[in-house]
Amino acid sequence: MAKLVQAKSDGLNNKKGRKKQFEYSPSETAELKKLGRGIASFITKSGKSTEKFAYETGLGKGHLSRIVRGQSDIRYCTLRTIAKGLGFKDVPSFLSEIL
Repeated sequence: MAKLVQAKSDGLNNKKGRKKQFEYSPSETAELKKLGRGIASFITKSGKSTEKFAYETGLGKGHLSRIVRGQSDIRYCTLRTIAKGLGFKDVPSFLSEIL
């Protein structure tokens, strides 16, 4: 399970000068990267750039880019948005294709 650690912030996001950060185990990191590669593959197969896909689905292109690189955890609602944007009817069917 991801471990919550505190990291110094640049002061822009949090008045206390700290932001939440998670530290992932090697297996969790591998899963995030596998999920990201699968998402990237389906975006590429759809003939769209990551930037265009982000725009069409209303996701931030930076956030989507971090997900694709496996550097960001992904919330269920975001995963649902990505799955629907790629033409899947639901998240389980999307995940079964990726994982």
